[in-house]
Order: sequence, then C-alpha cells, then structure tokens
Amino acid sequence: MVEKYLIYSRIFFVTLWIMLTFGFVSQEIITPLTSLHVAVYLLSDIVFLIMGLLTLRTRRDITVFISFILLGVISSMVFNRQGLVITLNGMRSYFGIIFAFPILRWFMSGKNADRFMHSFDRLLFVFLVLQVPCILWQFIKYGAGDRVGGSLGNWSSGIISSLIYSISLYLVSKRWNYNDYFGSLRKNYVYILLLLPTFFNETKASFIYLVLYFILLLRLRVSMVRQLVWIIPSLMIVVTGVGAIYLKVTNQEADRILSYQFFKEYLFGESTDHVVELALAVEDDGLIVEETWGGIIDMPRFTKLIVVPSVFRDGHKSIWWGAGLGQFKGTNVIGMTPFSKRFFWLLRGSKPWVFYVFVELGILGLIWVCWTFISMFMQPTSTSNGLNIKLYIAFMLLFFFLYNDSLSSLYFCSLLFYMLMRTHYEPADEPHLIDSADKDK
Repeated sequence: MVEKYLIYSRIFFVTLWIMLTFGFVSQEIITPLTSLHVAVYLLSDIVFLIMGLLTLRTRRDITVFISFILLGVISSMVFNRQGLVITLNGMRSYFGIIFAFPILRWFMSGKNADRFMHSFDRLLFVFLVLQVPCILWQFIKYGAGDRVGGSLGNWSSGIISSLIYSISLYLVSKRWNYNDYFGSLRKNYVYILLLLPTFFNETKASFIYLVLYFILLLRLRVSMVRQLVWIIPSLMIVVTGVGAIYLKVTNQEADRILSYQFFKEYLFGESTDHVVELALAVEDDGLIVEETWGGIIDMPRFTKLIVVPSVFRDGHKSIWWGAGLGQFKGTNVIGMTPFSKRFFWLLRGSKPWVFYVFVELGILGLIWVCWTFISMFMQPTSTSNGLNIKLYIAFMLLFFFLYNDSLSSLYFCSLLFYMLMRTHYEPADEPHLIDSADKDK
C-alpha cells in the first residue's frame, strides 16, 4: 500500500509548483495555456479545500473554519441575499488563510515531519533561484514595472519581491552566526545575491524589505544597541548603493520618489473627490484619461478605504457585515454581483487586504482576520532564529494587510505560513541547501 504521506505530499507539492509557475509558463513559454488560467486555479483551490478539510485537527483550526463559514453565509446569503454559487466562489479567496495552517501542521506533526521540512526548504531554494532567469526575461522584454513578476507571471511584482526577501532571510537565518555578522554575510552570499532580481521591478517597498532584512539578522536583545553603532552606517551605504541601482534601472528621480508629496499622492491621491469623479466618468461615459489602467481608474489604496462607508450607505449595505463574499470574483465565468457591477470603478485595480475584507465581510470580517492572524503567533518559538523570523512575517502580514491583496493567494499563504511554522519545529538533521543538492529520501 502506498504510504498516505507520499500521496498527500506529492499532491501538495505538485499543486504548489503549478501555482508558483503557471503564470510565467502560460504567458511567456506556452501561451495557449492562458485560456486554462481559471480552470487551473479553480482545481488548485479544490485540492486545497479537500486537503484542508481532511487535516482539520486542532481546536484553533476548526474554530477558524466554522467561524468563517458562519460569517460568510450570514453576510452573503442572509444580509445580502446572494446565491450559493457566488458565495462559495467568493470563499476561495480565504482558503489560504483558513487551510494553509492545518495542512502544514499535519505534515509537520507526523513521523515524516523532517522529510517534509527538508522538501519544503528545497522548494524555497529552487523557487528563489528560478526567479533570476524569469525576472531577467521579463525585464528585458517589458522593462522595469509591474509585469516583472517572476515565475508568478505579469502583474505580480509586489508579491514576488516580498517572497524573495522573506525566503532569502529565512534560508540565511538557518545558517546564521549572530556572533560573526560580516562573516555570516560572506558565508551566505548566494542567498543575498539572489535578492538582486528585486531591483528590476518598480516595487518601492523593496527598500523597506532590504533595511528590515539586515536589521533582523541581528540578535534581538538589549546589547544589540552597541551593534547598531556599526551596523547602521554599513546599512546606509548598502541602501544608498541599492537605491542608485534601482533609480538607474527604473529611470526615476530620487527627489520625486523620496518626497512626502509622492507618498501622499501614491497612497491617497491629490483629491478624493477628484479621483471618484474621474473614475465614474471613465466607468459611465467612456472617458479616456492617462490615469486609466486596463480601462479603469486605479484609485490610490487608502482613498478606497475612505470611500467605502459612503458607498455602503449608497448601496444600502451594512458596515458591520459588508457586501457579501465574491465581490472581487466572477468576472470570467459566474458573473459579477449587482454591487460589484455598480461599483466596479471602486473594486478594481490595486486593493489592500483590509479593503478587500472590509468590502466583503465588513467590520466583523476584519475582526475575524485579525484574530486569525494573532492566533498564528501564539505558539512559542523553538528555533534560535525564531523571534527574528516571526517579526519579519508579522511585518509582511501587516504590510500586505495595508498594501495589497496577496493574502488571497494560496501559494503566498502557503510559503509565508510555512516559514512562520518552522519557528516552532526544528528538524533532527538540518541540511545546507547551497552546500549540496540535498536528497529527499
């Protein structure tokens, strides 16, 4: 009889690799596959749903699942009178948050835990290396911009940069000697060089990732204040050099992108009323303006949050329960909800996860998400670098909560939550990925 672990792990890793590479393969190598985009990701969601239900074990995981079902059904089908199909389709955006943790916990708690962790660490390393040719290809073809999304495909520049920094820090910290900072940098130069592809897109958050990356390679204790005396000047030199490369590659001016006015316009826009009026003009009258992206206005992220309460009042929606699940799905097959059709100008384009959840599940949904995230960090760390990794993952969750909707992606949650859970588990035999091509037997 084939071992259950082998069946589950192969299904899991094959599904994960498909999600991590299908974008680039279908857009750049086998373009006819783009027509299968919806089907591929739907099948991936179904696989995660089945595996997630089969691996629900702990009280925490079961509570997260049941509370979401109750919240989603009451919001969508009771308060907003949506159909079952639209509601179920909308639930897919939350599968990563709900099921990635119990699936990973099942793999990491059994007798094959070490084997699974070695396999996943190798996946992370291969994924990191794979971004080099993919990003260079996209940069040469499209130039620096949102289409440089690595193996994830076009329009994934933000998420690929965040994953590259997170994975590199995780792999580096496993071999890190806190008593020899620069010696450890030399020892782990391969992982650090693999950060370079992030300079070939316009992800401005990479500067934040870079600074935090090197700070969290310090041992977090009171005595680290003395270390900062020489770490900060060194870090300033590195950031200045990286910044110069970034500005050169993306053809931007430092005075502009580092100004307060730039960040204000980037997050809020010049005028909320002006942006809303412009969006409505594009939506209703077909007005063509330079600010459009794909035929719609990409409203600044925080402007969207400001507009939501008035939109709810206009659409007769509850601020506590939201407009129901599925507002950001259904454009390909099932169809859009009446609310999403009416307020298409608001829902499309860049959207922070806080906006995503607020629109669909209201204030109660935000409370549910915050509680779910906090519960992930409750277990004490058991690895030497656990606190540093936890802080970095916590920053990533907070950042994406306020920046974009990457948390609706199964693969993003799987990778991020795995690195978080690894702070709770220490394999008996820790492999060094850049020392040898490890065997997974």
